Amino acid sequence: MGATKQKKIRKYDSTSRLEKSRASRRRILETLARLTVQKRGGEVHIDEIAKASGISERSIYRFFKDKKALHDEMESYVLTFVQKNFERLAELNVDGFARASFATFDENAEMTEAYVLSPMGQEARLAFRRKLKRALIDRILKSRKINGNHENQKKLAFIVTLVNASLWYDIKRDFGYNGVDMGDTVAWAIKTLIADLC
Repeated sequence: MGATKQKKIRKYDSTSRLEKSRASRRRILETLARLTVQKRGGEVHIDEIAKASGISERSIYRFFKDKKALHDEMESYVLTFVQKNFERLAELNVDGFARASFATFDENAEMTEAYVLSPMGQEARLAFRRKLKRALIDRILKSRKINGNHENQKKLAFIVTLVNASLWYDIKRDFGYNGVDMGDTVAWAIKTLIADLC
Protein backbone atom coordinates (compact mmCIF):
# COMPACT_ATOMS: atom_id res chain seq x y z
CA MET A 1 0.00 0.00 0.00
CA GLY A 2 2.88 2.34 0.86
CA ALA A 3 4.50 1.54 -2.51
CA THR A 4 1.23 2.34 -4.32
CA LYS A 5 0.99 5.68 -2.55
CA GLN A 6 4.58 6.47 -3.46
CA LYS A 7 3.91 5.72 -7.15
CA LYS A 8 0.87 8.01 -7.17
CA ILE A 9 2.86 10.83 -5.62
CA ARG A 10 5.61 10.40 -8.20
CA LYS A 11 3.09 10.44 -11.05
CA TYR A 12 1.50 13.64 -9.71
CA ASP A 13 4.90 15.27 -9.24
CA SER A 14 5.88 14.31 -12.78
CA THR A 15 2.70 15.85 -14.23
CA SER A 16 3.14 18.95 -12.11
CA ARG A 17 6.75 19.36 -13.26
CA LEU A 18 5.74 18.93 -16.89
CA GLU A 19 3.04 21.62 -16.59
CA LYS A 20 5.47 23.94 -14.83
CA SER A 21 8.05 23.33 -17.55
CA ARG A 22 5.52 24.11 -20.29
CA ALA A 23 4.42 27.28 -18.50
CA SER A 24 8.04 28.45 -18.15
CA ARG A 25 8.75 27.73 -21.80
CA ARG A 26 5.63 29.65 -22.85
CA ARG A 27 6.59 32.57 -20.59
CA ILE A 28 10.05 32.75 -22.20
CA LEU A 29 8.54 32.81 -25.71
CA GLU A 30 5.91 35.41 -24.83
CA THR A 31 8.55 37.56 -23.11
CA LEU A 32 10.72 37.44 -26.23
CA ALA A 33 7.70 38.40 -28.35
CA ARG A 34 6.93 41.32 -26.02
CA LEU A 35 10.54 42.56 -26.01
CA THR A 36 10.66 42.27 -29.81
CA VAL A 37 7.69 44.64 -29.95
CA GLN A 38 9.17 47.03 -27.38
CA LYS A 39 12.46 47.19 -29.29
CA ARG A 40 10.66 47.56 -32.63
CA GLY A 41 12.29 44.45 -34.06
CA GLY A 42 15.73 45.22 -32.63
CA GLU A 43 17.99 42.53 -31.19
CA VAL A 44 16.86 41.04 -27.89
CA HIS A 45 19.55 39.54 -25.61
CA ILE A 46 19.18 36.50 -23.38
CA ASP A 47 19.92 38.49 -20.21
CA GLU A 48 17.04 40.86 -21.09
CA ILE A 49 14.68 37.90 -21.50
CA ALA A 50 15.84 36.44 -18.18
CA LYS A 51 15.27 39.71 -16.34
CA ALA A 52 11.84 40.37 -17.89
CA SER A 53 10.56 36.79 -17.51
CA GLY A 54 11.97 36.09 -14.04
CA ILE A 55 13.61 32.93 -15.40
CA SER A 56 17.38 32.54 -15.09
CA GLU A 57 19.66 32.51 -18.14
CA ARG A 58 20.76 29.01 -17.16
CA SER A 59 17.16 27.80 -17.18
CA ILE A 60 16.52 29.46 -20.55
CA TYR A 61 19.45 27.53 -22.02
CA ARG A 62 18.02 24.31 -20.60
CA PHE A 63 14.91 24.88 -22.72
CA PHE A 64 16.68 26.20 -25.82
CA LYS A 65 20.16 25.10 -26.89
CA ASP A 66 21.10 28.55 -28.20
CA LYS A 67 19.73 31.97 -29.07
CA LYS A 68 18.83 30.93 -32.63
CA ALA A 69 16.75 27.99 -31.38
CA LEU A 70 14.89 30.35 -29.04
CA HIS A 71 14.17 32.88 -31.80
CA ASP A 72 13.11 30.14 -34.24
CA GLU A 73 10.62 28.74 -31.73
CA MET A 74 9.27 32.18 -30.83
CA GLU A 75 8.61 32.86 -34.51
CA SER A 76 6.90 29.49 -34.89
CA TYR A 77 4.85 30.15 -31.73
CA VAL A 78 3.68 33.57 -32.93
CA LEU A 79 2.93 32.34 -36.46
CA THR A 80 0.87 29.42 -35.11
CA PHE A 81 -1.06 31.82 -32.87
CA VAL A 82 -1.84 34.12 -35.83
CA GLN A 83 -2.80 31.21 -38.09
CA LYS A 84 -5.28 29.80 -35.56
CA ASN A 85 -7.01 33.17 -35.28
CA PHE A 86 -7.30 33.60 -39.02
CA GLU A 87 -8.47 30.09 -39.77
CA ARG A 88 -11.34 30.79 -37.36
CA LEU A 89 -12.21 34.04 -39.14
CA ALA A 90 -11.95 32.59 -42.64
CA GLU A 91 -15.49 31.17 -42.35
CA LEU A 92 -16.99 34.68 -42.28
CA ASN A 93 -18.20 36.54 -45.37
CA VAL A 94 -15.71 38.97 -46.93
CA ASP A 95 -17.01 42.12 -45.19
CA GLY A 96 -17.19 40.32 -41.85
CA PHE A 97 -13.71 38.89 -42.33
CA ALA A 98 -12.21 42.35 -42.88
CA ARG A 99 -13.89 43.81 -39.78
CA ALA A 100 -13.16 40.81 -37.56
CA SER A 101 -9.53 40.61 -38.71
CA PHE A 102 -8.68 44.16 -37.68
CA ALA A 103 -10.58 43.76 -34.39
CA THR A 104 -8.55 40.59 -33.75
CA PHE A 105 -5.31 42.47 -34.45
CA ASP A 106 -6.31 44.90 -31.67
CA GLU A 107 -7.36 42.15 -29.25
CA ASN A 108 -4.02 40.39 -29.75
CA ALA A 109 -1.90 43.48 -30.36
CA GLU A 110 1.32 42.20 -28.82
CA MET A 111 1.36 38.93 -30.77
CA THR A 112 0.33 40.70 -33.98
CA GLU A 113 3.10 43.28 -33.62
CA ALA A 114 5.62 40.52 -32.89
CA TYR A 115 4.45 38.81 -36.10
CA VAL A 116 5.01 42.02 -38.07
CA LEU A 117 8.31 43.03 -36.47
CA SER A 118 10.20 39.77 -35.99
CA PRO A 119 12.25 38.31 -38.86
CA MET A 120 9.78 35.47 -39.33
CA GLY A 121 10.55 32.42 -41.41
CA GLN A 122 9.53 34.03 -44.67
CA GLU A 123 8.60 30.78 -46.40
CA ALA A 124 6.08 29.75 -43.73
CA ARG A 125 4.57 33.23 -43.52
CA LEU A 126 4.22 33.57 -47.30
CA ALA A 127 2.68 30.10 -47.64
CA PHE A 128 0.06 30.97 -45.00
CA ARG A 129 -0.75 34.33 -46.58
CA ARG A 130 -1.05 32.81 -50.06
CA LYS A 131 -3.45 30.17 -48.74
CA LEU A 132 -5.57 32.80 -46.98
CA LYS A 133 -5.67 35.15 -49.98
CA ARG A 134 -6.59 32.32 -52.35
CA ALA A 135 -9.48 31.32 -50.06
CA LEU A 136 -10.75 34.92 -49.95
CA ILE A 137 -10.53 35.34 -53.72
CA ASP A 138 -12.45 32.09 -54.28
CA ARG A 139 -15.10 33.20 -51.77
CA ILE A 140 -15.54 36.58 -53.50
CA LEU A 141 -15.82 34.98 -56.94
CA LYS A 142 -18.42 32.51 -55.69
CA SER A 143 -20.52 34.84 -53.52
CA ARG A 144 -20.57 37.80 -55.92
CA LYS A 145 -20.78 35.76 -59.13
CA ILE A 146 -17.82 37.60 -60.64
CA ASN A 147 -16.15 36.38 -63.80
CA GLY A 148 -12.92 34.65 -62.79
CA ASN A 149 -10.95 35.87 -65.80
CA HIS A 150 -7.29 36.88 -65.55
CA GLU A 151 -8.03 40.61 -65.27
CA ASN A 152 -10.46 40.16 -62.37
CA GLN A 153 -8.12 37.70 -60.64
CA LYS A 154 -5.34 40.29 -60.85
CA LYS A 155 -7.56 43.00 -59.31
CA LEU A 156 -8.80 40.67 -56.58
CA ALA A 157 -5.20 39.80 -55.66
CA PHE A 158 -4.73 43.47 -54.80
CA ILE A 159 -8.11 43.84 -53.05
CA VAL A 160 -7.63 40.94 -50.61
CA THR A 161 -4.16 42.24 -49.69
CA LEU A 162 -5.91 45.14 -47.90
CA VAL A 163 -6.51 42.76 -45.00
CA ASN A 164 -3.07 42.34 -43.46
CA ALA A 165 -1.26 42.81 -40.17
CA SER A 166 1.41 45.14 -41.59
CA LEU A 167 -1.24 47.62 -42.77
CA TRP A 168 -2.88 47.49 -39.32
CA TYR A 169 0.48 48.14 -37.66
CA ASP A 170 1.42 51.05 -39.95
CA ILE A 171 -1.95 52.85 -39.64
CA LYS A 172 -2.05 52.34 -35.87
CA ARG A 173 1.48 53.71 -35.52
CA ASP A 174 1.17 56.61 -37.98
CA PHE A 175 -2.44 57.72 -37.46
CA GLY A 176 -3.56 56.20 -34.16
CA TYR A 177 -6.71 54.53 -35.53
CA ASN A 178 -7.99 51.40 -33.83
CA GLY A 179 -8.87 48.06 -35.38
CA VAL A 180 -12.62 48.75 -35.46
CA ASP A 181 -12.10 51.97 -37.45
CA MET A 182 -9.70 50.23 -39.82
CA GLY A 183 -11.95 47.19 -40.22
CA ASP A 184 -14.94 49.36 -41.17
CA THR A 185 -12.86 51.35 -43.65
CA VAL A 186 -11.24 48.30 -45.25
CA ALA A 187 -14.62 46.55 -45.50
CA TRP A 188 -15.99 49.66 -47.28
CA ALA A 189 -12.97 49.77 -49.62
CA ILE A 190 -13.28 46.09 -50.50
CA LYS A 191 -17.03 46.40 -51.12
CA THR A 192 -16.47 49.47 -53.33
CA LEU A 193 -13.69 47.86 -55.35
CA ILE A 194 -15.56 44.57 -55.78
CA ALA A 195 -18.66 46.42 -57.02
CA ASP A 196 -16.59 47.70 -59.92
CA LEU A 197 -15.92 44.11 -61.01
CA CYS A 198 -19.57 43.00 -61.08
